[in-house]
Amino acid sequence: MPGGCSDRTGAGKAAKEKPATACGKTEEPCPLSQETKPYYVELRVVTRAGEIPVKGVKASIDGKKMGSSDAKGEFKTDGKVHREKSEKSNLTIEATYENTDAKLKLEHMQFDLKDLDPDKGTKGGKVSNKIAKIQDVAGGADIDFDKNYSVSDKAEELVWTSAEDAKILKVTIKMATFSLQVPYVNQRKGNDTVETIKGKDPEPATHSHVVSPSFSGDKLCFPTCTLMLLKYWEVVDKKRGDVMQEIYKQWANDGFPGRIDKVQNLVPSSTAPSVNYPDEKFWLDSSTLHPNKGYILRKNEWIGDWKASTAFTWEVVPDFKGTPDHVGPKTPSVTTEGKTWQDTSGGIMSRIFRTFKRSKHPPPDYEGDSEPEELGEGKVWKNTSVSPPEFKKWVPRLVSPWPEVLEENWRILENGYRIWYLAYREEKALSALKPSGTSTKLGLDVSSSSGTLPNDLFTETYLSQIRDILTKGLPIIVSTSATTKGHKMVIRGCVVDKDCKVEWLILNDPYGNLASPGSIYEEIDIDAAVGRNKRGNPAPNNEDDVKAVQEVLKATGDYKGAVNGTCSGKRTDPVVKAIRKFQISKRLGFRDGRVDPDGKTEEKMKSLDFSRYRWGEKEINAWGSAGEKTMRGKHVYYNKYTHGKGDKLIIKGGQPFLWLKRDTEFTKAEIGQKLVPSS
Repeated sequence: MPGGCSDRTGAGKAAKEKPATACGKTEEPCPLSQETKPYYVELRVVTRAGEIPVKGVKASIDGKKMGSSDAKGEFKTDGKVHREKSEKSNLTIEATYENTDAKLKLEHMQFDLKDLDPDKGTKGGKVSNKIAKIQDVAGGADIDFDKNYSVSDKAEELVWTSAEDAKILKVTIKMATFSLQVPYVNQRKGNDTVETIKGKDPEPATHSHVVSPSFSGDKLCFPTCTLMLLKYWEVVDKKRGDVMQEIYKQWANDGFPGRIDKVQNLVPSSTAPSVNYPDEKFWLDSSTLHPNKGYILRKNEWIGDWKASTAFTWEVVPDFKGTPDHVGPKTPSVTTEGKTWQDTSGGIMSRIFRTFKRSKHPPPDYEGDSEPEELGEGKVWKNTSVSPPEFKKWVPRLVSPWPEVLEENWRILENGYRIWYLAYREEKALSALKPSGTSTKLGLDVSSSSGTLPNDLFTETYLSQIRDILTKGLPIIVSTSATTKGHKMVIRGCVVDKDCKVEWLILNDPYGNLASPGSIYEEIDIDAAVGRNKRGNPAPNNEDDVKAVQEVLKATGDYKGAVNGTCSGKRTDPVVKAIRKFQISKRLGFRDGRVDPDGKTEEKMKSLDFSRYRWGEKEINAWGSAGEKTMRGKHVYYNKYTHGKGDKLIIKGGQPFLWLKRDTEFTKAEIGQKLVPSS
């Protein structure tokens, strides 16, 4: 039937003879006018923060796969933007963003649309945005990023347009995750050396020594973070040792302020200084000019011995009867009170008998059956490990020759901290190593009434500025309170809500195992028994409780199965077996295969200190085939409630942020190339 309406009315010939209308050739309304007219759906994917196109995101419309987004965030067919035809007033659009290799957690976006009318331009429905297990918690429900909002809240994400007489619904899918491709380096990977600089160290300028102390591990978070930053900026010819050497060079240029020989005003000398206990002195030993070390720094060190206390006397016993312990003219060397001696110094027939007794003086400083850890000249210890007790006095002596202070503990030490922790010097080193066309930035472009930043920057004001720096394609080195003395990490991304407020920061943690029982692993707290059924007292095995137990047992390595919340309660059940294995390994004295609320097994689980990330999820400190650590530190999600070692993980405002800014800003397309793609 011309006009697109088939004859479904049953009106027959009479209907066809009526004047034509816009719907066909009758004056009666066409039944198709009650249905939604055809329209097209066009998708595009960007980050919500900065609206940067995201590559590789998979999408579907009512279950039909649209493929993956390209570098522009668009879905194309034969090189052209794909437009999916639809006549439905209700649609479901889904998108997923994930990269397991980069440890970017799965983000799912779903539009449940309704009341779509291309003529009226109407739209309705809701949107859900979720990142499952954004933070893994053993012994409780995993923390999810789970947001829901209505289409009307974000009307700009769905826009009706017209093109070539066709109505098009343009849907902009805005992902909450923003993550830059910052290469990961673990600070405990290998060793690095630093060479001293001829003519700038305390030795004569003519001395050509080279000092190469070897460094590794816990003290190298800043050089490691700097290396990650340089790798991001495609500076491929530098290694971590180059960063450390540059910092040392900057220190040398400053005249080595804070170094031990400078603080102590040491003058090289071939003879050791005189000392008295407990004087602490350093000696810059120039008696031998070591070909590789130059002058040797030495420090006096006192050790001592517990010797028989001199606070004892041999007192005369007028009416002694029996056999003495010692006979002779010389005073016996004994330490035990009550020993007797026949003093024959006055002649062999001498009848002077003496007994070894403690003199009248204050009580001993220490009393016990083992040597005291605290030492001090003249301190007396009553050793009760023997009977009768022994009294000993600690007598100090100077170690000879004076022990050498290791090179890295004096040449590379400044005020008790490694030289790579001073911000201004870090900035100088980064400035010397940065690529051309960039400039070094120290701190955020923020201020407060006091002129200084607060200690905790997990506030909306500062997080928004961190977000704005990131969305320009610029990762940031930041100081945190993750350890007692502080710890450097690289902020590489963030997760934002629908209003673009930062809820999580994404960091590269060079140390990689800063979990504590109060953060990544929460304490277990079940409501009902889990595991083996007992006669007359079956275990309810509630799903959430079983999951909590499975999480802990998976973390301890006792359980290898899936965390699915199921347990039959039978003796052969994998969960029951794992509980028994845990009880045996922890020597609880029983192995009933059951965890009861507030019972001994649960209490033991609560006491565990999970100092490393979960073995069961392969988030461990072990070398991978690619030479990287396959650990959680590569792409970690942190918020203000995450704990470091001993306290909440605070982004320190008192310590400056350090980052590089390109002289010519990146375009959105260039930043898109630097985002972690979906895989």
